Amino acid sequence: MDTQVRRSSYSEANRSLDVFPEIFGDPMFKKSSTKVKETSKNANLFAEDGCYLLDRVSGIPAEKQFYEFQQVLKWMGLLFEASSTQITRTFQYSWLTFLLFISFYTVVHDFYFLATDFHSNFAPSTLVVAAITFQGSISTLFSLHWQKNLHFQAFFHTWRHSRIPDIESFEKYENRVFSGNRRQFWGFQVYALLSALVFIFAIWSGLLKKLVHPSFITVFYCSELCYVRPFFFVLHLSIVTNNLETYLCLTNAIHCELKKFNYKIVQLKEVSRQSLKDELQNLIYQHTKITCSIRLMDDLYKVYAFMVTACVIPLTIFVLTLVLTRSSLMELMVSLPTVGFCTFELYAIMYPSRLSEEFSKSKSLLCMCHNVWIPYEENVNKIAQTLAIHLDQPDLGVSLWGFTLVTKPLILTTVSAMMTCLAFLLDLRPKEENANACRCPSNSTNDTQTL
Repeated sequence: MDTQVRRSSYSEANRSLDVFPEIFGDPMFKKSSTKVKETSKNANLFAEDGCYLLDRVSGIPAEKQFYEFQQVLKWMGLLFEASSTQITRTFQYSWLTFLLFISFYTVVHDFYFLATDFHSNFAPSTLVVAAITFQGSISTLFSLHWQKNLHFQAFFHTWRHSRIPDIESFEKYENRVFSGNRRQFWGFQVYALLSALVFIFAIWSGLLKKLVHPSFITVFYCSELCYVRPFFFVLHLSIVTNNLETYLCLTNAIHCELKKFNYKIVQLKEVSRQSLKDELQNLIYQHTKITCSIRLMDDLYKVYAFMVTACVIPLTIFVLTLVLTRSSLMELMVSLPTVGFCTFELYAIMYPSRLSEEFSKSKSLLCMCHNVWIPYEENVNKIAQTLAIHLDQPDLGVSLWGFTLVTKPLILTTVSAMMTCLAFLLDLRPKEENANACRCPSNSTNDTQTL
Protein backbone atom coordinates (compact mmCIF):
# COMPACT_ATOMS: atom_id res chain seq x y z
CA MET A 1 0.00 0.00 0.00
CA ASP A 2 1.35 3.39 -1.02
CA THR A 3 2.29 5.65 1.81
CA GLN A 4 3.32 9.29 1.84
CA VAL A 5 6.74 9.74 3.36
CA ARG A 6 6.94 13.18 4.94
CA ARG A 7 8.59 14.54 8.02
CA SER A 8 6.44 16.43 10.45
CA SER A 9 9.05 19.15 10.84
CA TYR A 10 12.62 20.01 9.91
CA SER A 11 13.70 20.05 13.52
CA GLU A 12 14.21 16.29 13.27
CA ALA A 13 16.82 16.88 10.60
CA ASN A 14 18.86 18.94 13.04
CA ARG A 15 18.89 16.54 15.94
CA SER A 16 22.08 15.25 17.54
CA LEU A 17 24.29 13.31 15.13
CA ASP A 18 26.15 11.34 17.75
CA VAL A 19 24.56 8.00 16.93
CA PHE A 20 25.16 7.23 13.26
CA PRO A 21 23.00 4.08 12.95
CA GLU A 22 19.98 6.28 13.63
CA ILE A 23 21.04 8.74 10.99
CA PHE A 24 21.42 6.30 8.15
CA GLY A 25 18.26 4.51 9.14
CA ASP A 26 16.23 7.71 9.00
CA PRO A 27 14.17 8.05 5.78
CA MET A 28 15.18 11.74 5.57
CA PHE A 29 18.76 10.83 4.74
CA LYS A 30 18.13 8.22 2.07
CA LYS A 31 16.17 8.25 -1.12
CA SER A 32 12.64 7.11 -0.52
CA SER A 33 11.52 4.00 -2.40
CA THR A 34 7.83 4.67 -1.78
CA LYS A 35 5.69 6.56 -4.23
CA VAL A 36 3.93 9.72 -3.21
CA LYS A 37 0.25 9.85 -3.91
CA GLU A 38 -0.62 12.43 -6.54
CA THR A 39 -4.29 12.61 -5.68
CA SER A 40 -4.07 15.59 -3.35
CA LYS A 41 -0.72 17.19 -4.23
CA ASN A 42 1.49 17.23 -7.28
CA ALA A 43 4.41 14.81 -6.94
CA ASN A 44 6.76 17.46 -8.34
CA LEU A 45 6.22 19.45 -5.15
CA PHE A 46 7.94 16.76 -3.07
CA ALA A 47 11.67 16.28 -2.56
CA GLU A 48 13.33 12.88 -2.88
CA ASP A 49 13.18 12.37 0.87
CA GLY A 50 9.44 13.01 0.96
CA CYS A 51 9.50 16.59 2.27
CA TYR A 52 6.88 18.92 0.82
CA LEU A 53 8.81 21.75 -0.87
CA LEU A 54 6.17 24.41 -0.26
CA ASP A 55 6.27 23.94 3.51
CA ARG A 56 7.59 26.94 5.40
CA VAL A 57 9.32 26.87 8.76
CA SER A 58 8.69 29.87 11.00
CA GLY A 59 11.48 31.40 13.02
CA ILE A 60 14.22 31.04 10.41
CA PRO A 61 15.49 34.54 9.46
CA ALA A 62 16.73 33.60 5.99
CA GLU A 63 13.51 31.98 4.87
CA LYS A 64 11.37 34.70 6.42
CA GLN A 65 13.39 37.35 4.61
CA PHE A 66 13.17 35.53 1.28
CA TYR A 67 9.36 35.45 1.35
CA GLU A 68 9.31 39.10 2.42
CA PHE A 69 11.29 39.98 -0.71
CA GLN A 70 8.86 37.93 -2.80
CA GLN A 71 6.06 40.33 -1.84
CA VAL A 72 7.57 42.99 -4.12
CA LEU A 73 7.29 40.59 -7.07
CA LYS A 74 3.69 39.97 -6.07
CA TRP A 75 2.93 43.71 -6.11
CA MET A 76 4.45 43.91 -9.60
CA GLY A 77 2.38 40.95 -10.79
CA LEU A 78 5.44 38.78 -11.40
CA LEU A 79 5.08 36.22 -8.59
CA PHE A 80 3.97 32.91 -10.12
CA GLU A 81 2.80 30.87 -7.15
CA ALA A 82 2.11 27.15 -7.42
CA SER A 83 -1.35 27.66 -5.93
CA SER A 84 -2.40 30.33 -8.48
CA THR A 85 -5.53 29.75 -10.55
CA GLN A 86 -5.46 29.41 -14.32
CA ILE A 87 -7.07 32.84 -14.81
CA THR A 88 -4.48 34.51 -12.60
CA ARG A 89 -1.66 32.81 -14.49
CA THR A 90 -3.13 33.90 -17.82
CA PHE A 91 -3.19 37.54 -16.72
CA GLN A 92 0.34 37.25 -15.31
CA TYR A 93 1.75 35.76 -18.52
CA SER A 94 0.00 38.45 -20.56
CA TRP A 95 1.49 41.17 -18.37
CA LEU A 96 4.92 39.53 -18.56
CA THR A 97 4.75 39.28 -22.36
CA PHE A 98 3.75 42.94 -22.63
CA LEU A 99 6.57 44.03 -20.32
CA LEU A 100 9.18 42.06 -22.28
CA PHE A 101 7.85 43.37 -25.60
CA ILE A 102 8.06 47.00 -24.44
CA SER A 103 11.58 46.42 -23.13
CA PHE A 104 12.73 44.82 -26.37
CA TYR A 105 11.11 47.56 -28.45
CA THR A 106 12.69 50.44 -26.50
CA VAL A 107 16.17 48.90 -26.60
CA VAL A 108 16.00 48.29 -30.38
CA HIS A 109 14.56 51.78 -30.94
CA ASP A 110 17.31 53.52 -28.95
CA PHE A 111 20.13 51.54 -30.58
CA TYR A 112 18.71 52.14 -34.07
CA PHE A 113 18.68 55.92 -33.73
CA LEU A 114 22.01 55.91 -31.92
CA ALA A 115 23.55 54.07 -34.89
CA THR A 116 21.84 56.04 -37.67
CA ASP A 117 22.17 59.49 -36.10
CA PHE A 118 25.19 59.19 -33.82
CA HIS A 119 26.06 61.93 -31.33
CA SER A 120 28.91 61.33 -28.90
CA ASN A 121 27.21 63.40 -26.19
CA PHE A 122 24.12 61.17 -26.25
CA ALA A 123 25.86 57.79 -26.49
CA PRO A 124 26.61 57.17 -22.77
CA SER A 125 23.09 57.99 -21.56
CA THR A 126 21.47 55.87 -24.28
CA LEU A 127 23.69 52.91 -23.49
CA VAL A 128 23.02 53.25 -19.75
CA VAL A 129 19.23 53.14 -20.15
CA ALA A 130 19.46 50.29 -22.66
CA ALA A 131 21.75 48.26 -20.36
CA ILE A 132 19.41 48.68 -17.36
CA THR A 133 16.41 47.72 -19.50
CA PHE A 134 18.24 44.64 -20.79
CA GLN A 135 19.22 43.61 -17.26
CA GLY A 136 15.65 44.02 -16.08
CA SER A 137 14.35 41.81 -18.89
CA ILE A 138 16.94 39.11 -18.26
CA SER A 139 16.26 39.24 -14.52
CA THR A 140 12.53 38.82 -15.17
CA LEU A 141 13.12 35.71 -17.30
CA PHE A 142 15.44 34.18 -14.71
CA SER A 143 12.94 34.93 -11.95
CA LEU A 144 10.21 33.18 -13.93
CA HIS A 145 12.46 30.15 -14.51
CA TRP A 146 13.36 29.88 -10.81
CA GLN A 147 9.74 30.15 -9.72
CA LYS A 148 8.35 27.64 -12.21
CA ASN A 149 10.92 25.00 -11.27
CA LEU A 150 10.78 25.68 -7.50
CA HIS A 151 14.54 26.23 -7.36
CA PHE A 152 14.37 28.41 -4.26
CA GLN A 153 12.15 25.95 -2.43
CA ALA A 154 14.58 23.15 -3.30
CA PHE A 155 17.47 25.23 -2.00
CA PHE A 156 15.80 26.00 1.32
CA HIS A 157 14.88 22.34 1.70
CA THR A 158 18.54 21.34 1.34
CA TRP A 159 19.78 24.25 3.42
CA ARG A 160 17.45 23.46 6.34
CA HIS A 161 18.95 19.99 6.53
CA SER A 162 22.45 21.47 6.63
CA ARG A 163 21.75 23.84 9.53
CA ILE A 164 23.87 23.39 12.64
CA PRO A 165 21.69 23.77 15.74
CA ASP A 166 22.41 24.55 19.37
CA ILE A 167 24.92 27.37 18.86
CA GLU A 168 23.21 30.31 20.52
CA SER A 169 26.24 32.60 20.29
CA PHE A 170 25.60 33.07 16.56
CA GLU A 171 21.93 34.01 16.84
CA LYS A 172 22.66 37.71 17.35
CA TYR A 173 25.11 37.74 14.46
CA GLU A 174 22.58 36.01 12.21
CA ASN A 175 19.79 38.42 13.13
CA ARG A 176 22.09 41.42 12.62
CA VAL A 177 23.17 40.24 9.15
CA PHE A 178 19.64 39.64 7.93
CA SER A 179 18.37 42.88 9.45
CA GLY A 180 21.04 44.79 7.55
CA ASN A 181 20.12 43.02 4.32
CA ARG A 182 16.45 43.84 4.89
CA ARG A 183 17.17 47.55 5.38
CA GLN A 184 19.32 47.52 2.27
CA PHE A 185 16.55 45.89 0.23
CA TRP A 186 13.86 48.38 1.16
CA GLY A 187 16.33 51.23 0.88
CA PHE A 188 17.03 50.37 -2.75
CA GLN A 189 13.32 49.99 -3.49
CA VAL A 190 12.90 53.59 -2.30
CA TYR A 191 16.02 54.50 -4.30
CA ALA A 192 14.39 53.08 -7.44
CA LEU A 193 11.29 55.21 -6.85
CA LEU A 194 13.38 58.34 -6.30
CA SER A 195 15.31 57.61 -9.50
CA ALA A 196 12.02 57.44 -11.38
CA LEU A 197 11.01 60.81 -9.90
CA VAL A 198 14.32 62.32 -11.04
CA PHE A 199 13.65 60.82 -14.48
CA ILE A 200 10.20 62.46 -14.58
CA PHE A 201 11.63 65.80 -13.42
CA ALA A 202 14.26 65.66 -16.18
CA ILE A 203 11.52 65.13 -18.78
CA TRP A 204 9.33 67.90 -17.38
CA SER A 205 12.15 70.44 -17.05
CA GLY A 206 13.62 69.71 -20.49
CA LEU A 207 16.98 68.60 -19.07
CA LEU A 208 16.55 65.16 -20.61
CA LYS A 209 16.88 66.66 -24.10
CA LYS A 210 20.46 67.62 -23.27
CA LEU A 211 21.31 64.07 -22.14
CA VAL A 212 19.59 61.76 -24.60
CA HIS A 213 18.89 61.56 -28.32
CA PRO A 214 15.73 63.41 -29.47
CA SER A 215 14.21 60.08 -30.54
CA PHE A 216 14.20 59.07 -26.85
CA ILE A 217 11.25 61.39 -26.25
CA THR A 218 9.20 60.11 -29.21
CA VAL A 219 9.78 56.39 -28.63
CA PHE A 220 5.98 55.87 -28.26
CA TYR A 221 5.18 58.27 -31.14
CA CYS A 222 3.55 60.91 -28.95
CA SER A 223 5.94 62.98 -26.86
CA GLU A 224 3.42 62.97 -23.98
CA LEU A 225 3.85 59.20 -23.64
CA CYS A 226 7.52 59.59 -22.77
CA TYR A 227 6.41 59.77 -19.11
CA VAL A 228 5.69 56.03 -19.37
CA ARG A 229 9.40 55.26 -19.58
CA PRO A 230 10.15 56.14 -15.93
CA PHE A 231 7.45 53.63 -14.91
CA PHE A 232 9.18 50.80 -16.78
CA PHE A 233 12.53 52.09 -15.57
CA VAL A 234 11.56 51.69 -11.90
CA LEU A 235 10.14 48.23 -12.64
CA HIS A 236 13.45 47.10 -14.12
CA LEU A 237 15.43 48.53 -11.22
CA SER A 238 13.15 46.82 -8.70
CA ILE A 239 13.35 43.43 -10.44
CA VAL A 240 17.15 43.52 -10.63
CA THR A 241 17.35 44.66 -7.00
CA ASN A 242 15.00 41.87 -5.90
CA ASN A 243 17.09 39.18 -7.62
CA LEU A 244 20.36 40.52 -6.23
CA GLU A 245 19.02 40.93 -2.69
CA THR A 246 17.77 37.34 -2.80
CA TYR A 247 21.28 36.42 -3.95
CA LEU A 248 22.64 38.14 -0.83
CA CYS A 249 20.02 36.46 1.37
CA LEU A 250 21.03 32.97 0.25
CA THR A 251 24.72 33.85 0.57
CA ASN A 252 24.20 35.03 4.15
CA ALA A 253 22.29 31.84 4.97
CA ILE A 254 25.21 29.64 3.87
CA HIS A 255 27.82 31.97 5.35
CA CYS A 256 26.24 31.71 8.81
CA GLU A 257 26.39 27.91 8.65
CA LEU A 258 30.03 28.03 7.59
CA LYS A 259 30.85 30.24 10.57
CA LYS A 260 29.10 27.77 12.87
CA PHE A 261 31.02 24.92 11.26
CA ASN A 262 34.35 26.67 11.83
CA TYR A 263 33.31 27.40 15.41
CA LYS A 264 32.73 23.69 15.99
CA ILE A 265 36.20 22.94 14.61
CA VAL A 266 37.70 25.37 17.11
CA GLN A 267 35.69 23.72 19.89
CA LEU A 268 37.49 20.42 19.20
CA LYS A 269 40.26 21.70 21.47
CA GLU A 270 37.94 21.24 24.44
CA VAL A 271 36.56 17.84 23.44
CA SER A 272 37.65 14.78 25.41
CA ARG A 273 39.62 12.04 23.67
CA GLN A 274 36.75 9.59 24.12
CA SER A 275 34.24 11.69 22.17
CA LEU A 276 36.70 13.17 19.64
CA LYS A 277 36.07 10.43 17.10
CA ASP A 278 32.31 10.99 17.11
CA GLU A 279 32.74 14.77 16.86
CA LEU A 280 34.97 14.44 13.80
CA GLN A 281 32.44 12.14 12.16
CA ASN A 282 29.71 14.68 12.89
CA LEU A 283 31.80 17.41 11.26
CA ILE A 284 32.28 15.31 8.13
CA TYR A 285 28.56 14.75 7.87
CA GLN A 286 27.72 18.42 8.47
CA HIS A 287 30.27 19.51 5.90
CA THR A 288 28.75 17.28 3.23
CA LYS A 289 25.34 18.88 3.84
CA ILE A 290 26.77 22.42 3.68
CA THR A 291 28.62 21.48 0.49
CA CYS A 292 25.32 20.36 -1.05
CA SER A 293 23.80 23.75 -0.24
CA ILE A 294 26.73 25.62 -1.82
CA ARG A 295 26.62 23.46 -4.95
CA LEU A 296 22.89 24.02 -5.25
CA MET A 297 23.26 27.79 -4.93
CA ASP A 298 26.01 27.74 -7.55
CA ASP A 299 23.76 25.84 -9.96
CA LEU A 300 20.99 28.32 -9.20
CA TYR A 301 22.93 31.54 -9.80
CA LYS A 302 26.05 30.85 -11.85
CA VAL A 303 24.55 31.78 -15.25
CA TYR A 304 22.68 34.77 -13.85
CA ALA A 305 25.76 36.01 -11.97
CA PHE A 306 27.82 35.75 -15.15
CA MET A 307 25.29 37.71 -17.22
CA VAL A 308 24.93 40.44 -14.57
CA THR A 309 28.71 40.74 -14.33
CA ALA A 310 28.99 40.94 -18.12
CA CYS A 311 26.41 43.76 -18.10
CA VAL A 312 27.48 45.72 -15.03
CA ILE A 313 31.12 46.18 -16.06
CA PRO A 314 30.38 48.14 -19.30
CA LEU A 315 27.37 49.76 -17.60
CA THR A 316 29.58 51.15 -14.82
CA ILE A 317 32.06 52.47 -17.38
CA PHE A 318 29.28 54.19 -19.36
CA VAL A 319 27.74 55.65 -16.20
CA LEU A 320 31.04 57.10 -15.02
CA THR A 321 31.68 58.47 -18.51
CA LEU A 322 28.21 60.05 -18.48
CA VAL A 323 28.79 61.65 -15.06
CA LEU A 324 32.33 62.87 -15.70
CA THR A 325 31.45 64.53 -19.02
CA ARG A 326 28.57 66.69 -17.79
CA SER A 327 28.94 70.43 -18.30
CA SER A 328 26.40 71.72 -15.76
CA LEU A 329 25.43 70.94 -12.18
CA MET A 330 21.82 70.06 -13.06
CA GLU A 331 22.93 67.55 -15.70
CA LEU A 332 25.27 66.03 -13.14
CA MET A 333 22.47 65.70 -10.55
CA VAL A 334 20.19 63.97 -13.08
CA SER A 335 22.97 61.52 -14.02
CA LEU A 336 24.00 60.60 -10.46
CA PRO A 337 21.19 58.11 -9.50
CA THR A 338 22.56 55.44 -11.81
CA VAL A 339 25.95 55.58 -10.06
CA GLY A 340 24.46 54.20 -6.83
CA PHE A 341 22.73 51.40 -8.72
CA CYS A 342 25.95 50.31 -10.45
CA THR A 343 27.84 50.42 -7.16
CA PHE A 344 25.21 48.19 -5.55
CA GLU A 345 25.35 45.72 -8.45
CA LEU A 346 29.12 45.38 -8.21
CA TYR A 347 28.88 44.95 -4.44
CA ALA A 348 26.12 42.34 -4.68
CA ILE A 349 27.62 40.23 -7.44
CA MET A 350 30.96 40.01 -5.62
CA TYR A 351 29.38 39.41 -2.20
CA PRO A 352 29.78 35.57 -2.29
CA SER A 353 33.53 36.05 -1.98
CA ARG A 354 32.73 35.83 1.77
CA LEU A 355 31.95 32.14 1.27
CA SER A 356 35.33 31.38 -0.28
CA GLU A 357 37.08 33.36 2.44
CA GLU A 358 35.24 31.56 5.27
CA PHE A 359 35.63 28.17 3.66
CA SER A 360 39.39 28.64 3.28
CA LYS A 361 39.67 29.04 7.07
CA SER A 362 38.29 25.58 7.85
CA LYS A 363 41.34 23.50 6.95
CA SER A 364 43.71 25.89 8.74
CA LEU A 365 41.60 25.74 11.89
CA LEU A 366 41.62 21.96 11.76
CA CYS A 367 45.40 21.85 11.36
CA MET A 368 45.86 24.22 14.31
CA CYS A 369 43.70 22.08 16.58
CA HIS A 370 46.47 20.16 18.42
CA ASN A 371 43.97 18.07 20.34
CA VAL A 372 43.12 16.20 17.13
CA TRP A 373 46.69 15.29 16.19
CA ILE A 374 48.48 14.93 19.52
CA PRO A 375 48.76 12.39 21.08
CA TYR A 376 48.71 10.25 17.96
CA GLU A 377 45.82 7.81 17.62
CA GLU A 378 45.47 6.00 14.33
CA ASN A 379 41.67 5.87 14.27
CA VAL A 380 41.27 9.53 15.18
CA ASN A 381 43.94 10.64 12.72
CA LYS A 382 42.38 8.73 9.85
CA ILE A 383 39.03 10.42 10.45
CA ALA A 384 40.74 13.81 10.77
CA GLN A 385 42.57 13.24 7.48
CA THR A 386 39.29 12.30 5.85
CA LEU A 387 37.80 15.56 7.10
CA ALA A 388 40.82 17.46 5.75
CA ILE A 389 40.21 15.88 2.33
CA HIS A 390 36.60 17.09 2.46
CA LEU A 391 37.80 20.59 3.32
CA ASP A 392 40.24 20.64 0.41
CA GLN A 393 37.86 21.60 -2.41
CA PRO A 394 39.31 24.58 -4.26
CA ASP A 395 36.35 24.75 -6.66
CA LEU A 396 33.74 25.06 -3.91
CA GLY A 397 31.88 28.36 -4.02
CA VAL A 398 29.69 30.49 -6.25
CA SER A 399 31.09 30.76 -9.77
CA LEU A 400 30.48 32.88 -12.85
CA TRP A 401 29.12 30.17 -15.16
CA GLY A 402 32.01 27.91 -14.12
CA PHE A 403 34.69 30.24 -15.54
CA THR A 404 35.93 31.47 -12.17
CA LEU A 405 34.91 31.57 -8.53
CA VAL A 406 33.78 34.82 -6.95
CA THR A 407 36.76 35.66 -4.75
CA LYS A 408 38.54 38.77 -3.47
CA PRO A 409 41.30 38.58 -6.14
CA LEU A 410 38.52 38.65 -8.76
CA ILE A 411 37.17 41.87 -7.25
CA LEU A 412 40.57 43.54 -7.51
CA THR A 413 41.02 42.36 -11.10
CA THR A 414 37.56 43.59 -12.12
CA VAL A 415 37.98 47.05 -10.59
CA SER A 416 41.44 47.46 -12.14
CA ALA A 417 40.16 46.53 -15.60
CA MET A 418 37.22 48.94 -15.32
CA MET A 419 39.42 51.86 -14.27
CA THR A 420 41.76 51.18 -17.20
CA CYS A 421 38.88 51.16 -19.69
CA LEU A 422 37.40 54.31 -18.16
CA ALA A 423 40.70 56.18 -18.45
CA PHE A 424 40.99 55.06 -22.07
CA LEU A 425 37.47 56.27 -22.95
CA LEU A 426 37.95 59.62 -21.24
CA ASP A 427 41.20 60.11 -23.10
CA LEU A 428 39.39 59.57 -26.41
CA ARG A 429 36.78 62.18 -25.57
CA PRO A 430 36.95 65.23 -27.90
CA LYS A 431 38.66 68.19 -26.24
CA GLU A 432 37.41 71.75 -26.49
CA GLU A 433 40.77 72.85 -27.88
CA ASN A 434 40.53 70.33 -30.70
CA ALA A 435 37.00 71.42 -31.49
CA ASN A 436 38.09 75.07 -31.71
CA ALA A 437 41.05 74.13 -33.88
CA CYS A 438 38.72 72.29 -36.22
CA ARG A 439 36.53 75.37 -36.55
CA CYS A 440 39.41 77.72 -37.36
CA PRO A 441 40.00 76.69 -41.03
CA SER A 442 36.30 77.01 -41.84
CA ASN A 443 36.17 80.45 -40.24
CA SER A 444 39.24 81.67 -42.17
CA THR A 445 37.74 80.37 -45.44
CA ASN A 446 34.53 82.26 -44.82
CA ASP A 447 36.53 85.45 -44.08
CA THR A 448 38.45 85.06 -47.36
CA GLN A 449 35.22 84.63 -49.32
CA THR A 450 33.82 87.74 -47.66
CA LEU A 451 36.83 89.79 -48.71
